[in-house]
Amino acid sequence: MQTFLHPIARAATIAPDHEALVCGADRVTYRQFVARLRRLNGYLAELGTRPGDRIAVLSFNSIPFTELYCGI
Repeated sequence: MQTFLHPIARAATIAPDHEALVCGADRVTYRQFVARLRRLNGYLAELGTRPGDRIAVLSFNSIPFTELYCGI
């Protein structure tokens, strides 16, 4: 099953230092984005979540929200 991480990880291999996310003055490169998504996936796995589980998120539009959306 392909997740959001697959195309983002591919972009990180091609252009790791290009901006992946911009929100106001905050900027995240593809390399940083992939590292943060992998860290989030590891954390969720530690909590016992598995593919197909439902997770609720209440957040403003922001870089952390995008990471949650792509990492879940």
